[in-house]
Amino acid sequence: MKTTTISKILLIFLLSGFVINQSFNFGASSEEDRDFKNKKALWIEDAFNTLNNQSYNRIKAISYWHENWDNGGLVGESKVRLDSSIEATTAYKIGISDEKFGTEAKWENTSNGVKLIPNSEGIYHSAYPDFNDSEDSITANAITDFQELVGKKIVWAYFTNPWMEHIEFPAEAVDVIHNLGIIPFIRMFPISSYDRPTPDPVYSLQKIVDGMYDSDLRVWANDAKSIENPLIIEFGTEVNGDWFAWNAKWNGGCNTGPELFKAAYRHIIDLFREENATDITWVFHVDDYFEVDDPCTNMSVYYPGDDYIDWIGISIYGALDRFDHWESFSNLMAKAYPYFSSISTNKPLALLEFGVIEPDYFFISVSVGIFALLIGFLALIVIIRRKRRK
Repeated sequence: MKTTTISKILLIFLLSGFVINQSFNFGASSEEDRDFKNKKALWIEDAFNTLNNQSYNRIKAISYWHENWDNGGLVGESKVRLDSSIEATTAYKIGISDEKFGTEAKWENTSNGVKLIPNSEGIYHSAYPDFNDSEDSITANAITDFQELVGKKIVWAYFTNPWMEHIEFPAEAVDVIHNLGIIPFIRMFPISSYDRPTPDPVYSLQKIVDGMYDSDLRVWANDAKSIENPLIIEFGTEVNGDWFAWNAKWNGGCNTGPELFKAAYRHIIDLFREENATDITWVFHVDDYFEVDDPCTNMSVYYPGDDYIDWIGISIYGALDRFDHWESFSNLMAKAYPYFSSISTNKPLALLEFGVIEPDYFFISVSVGIFALLIGFLALIVIIRRKRRK
């Protein structure tokens, strides 16, 4: 083997080794690398800066989604919880420490019952404080742990009420939350399995409209009324997203599905009113993902109307797994807000869910290192083959 060939091979492995070394030291030196490691903290900081922008002054409540989950395989774990890093926790604590993020609810007696109304000078601070994968394992510890972590009380605790094999009011969960002086915010989920199949084999919007579940829903309404404390309820979370069975895609298609959803939501509220279960604040909840010309993802086409809904909320998430595209909260809000805020000009708005993962810089470092080693190995093969041909 000629000296020049040996030199090339050595150079390739030296370069590969340098790239691998740099990849494993990723985040240790330059300001850019440190920014990558603090990406979640910076995203959260940007979120609070955005919420302080007067352009979004109709947003009167926020609710962080404090949960980790395992996606399996190469996708790995999504670390959305605020305690995923000291930097993320600190960024949130600094943001939420502003006095405008209030902890005391304001109520108003209306012709349709007692309703949560916005604090004209502030924003309610709330959360989903990690009630396990099922989202309905409510404990006082989960709530108090979250409040201690961020250094501030929450106005409502957000949780899911899956219908499963029987539609039932979550009385025990509501009691736990109320006993802490917090408002239970219940997400009605017409699902028959925690796998959330689409479409659901048991529940459908058409069956709700046809009254197939009326007896159970009336019992639910009376149980809610019996606690003699106001509640917040939403039906059809993130309805414009086809990952849930109540999206139009799974209920007759994009042309008729939105009308069916509106009819189903109105039917539920009408039943509650008939049972005089009126101390409920009803929320309409969309996702920031949408396509203006696609009626299945369009936000406004699902809206049941001002006569039925008290608040309008949205989910805005950053990257949720290691392969997701990173986009700032401010960019996401800027794109969604014009459509979100135009659903109704009369109702207060809420950021019902927001969050982002902790970037997995170790995985990226290893991936870059392996890629560099592979390139070096392939280059070596090419050099050896060329040498043999000569």
